[in-house]
Parts: sequence; structure tokens; C-alpha cells
Amino acid sequence: MTKRILLVAMLATSFSTTVSARTVRGVDIDVVPWETFCPSVESVALHTSSGDCAVVHPASAEHARWNDLGTGVKERKPNCSRLEREYRQLTEPKDINGKTSWAACTSAFARALNMRTMQPERYAEPFEQWRERYFGRWMSGAR
Repeated sequence: MTKRILLVAMLATSFSTTVSARTVRGVDIDVVPWETFCPSVESVALHTSSGDCAVVHPASAEHARWNDLGTGVKERKPNCSRLEREYRQLTEPKDINGKTSWAACTSAFARALNMRTMQPERYAEPFEQWRERYFGRWMSGAR
């Protein structure tokens, strides 16, 4: 019984430090100056087997390689106008009750950090390189 309690306590402790709201995959989210960072993010190109788009946000889920899960379904051509809209939405502030919010940008980058960690094989650029490019200054422990 004591071993079981110790194991549960250890798991709970490690889970709470891993899923901290302040740190996502090594990036100290609370110190990123979102109000200046988000609008300064430059678009990147997207190249897929079914087409290319010139303006895509670097945190877009569209950067993940197509996975047909063995069904043989071909990748759809990317919707460039939708991806351009997404880029603008993530690099422009949103006014919520008179306050400027960067929640969409913050959430997109948090999702990208998680996805690039959980499925690194779906991305052309290694996770550490991508994370360093966008968040090198705000890595936890980098101060």
C-alpha cells in the first residue's frame, strides 16, 4: 500500500510539473511578450505534395505532413486564402471587452509546441530548431 501511495504521489508530482500552465515544452509562456511577439511573427511558406502556399503562420497545424493512416486518401490541395486569414488572425490583436487579447496566438503556439513534440516525424524541421528560432530567449531556465 505504501508503495502504491508513493507511486501515485510521484506520478502526480511529475504530471503537475510537466503540464504547468506557465511552461509549455520548455517555453516559459508567462515571460513571452505576446503583445510584441505575435505581430512580429513573419509568415512562412507551406510546401505539400498537393500544392504550395506563400503566406502561412509558423504555428499553423497545416505544417504537419499528411498522414492518410493507411487509407490511400490523397492529400487535399491547401486552401491558401484560409491560411492567409489564419495568419492575419494570429498576428493581429483581438479586442475583448475593451482589452487587447493575444489568446489566439498564444494558443496556436502552445498547440504547435505540443504537436511538434508528440509527432516530430510529421514535421520537416526538428523540434529543437523550430523552438529555438521562435522561443530561444524565453526557454525556461534560459534567464
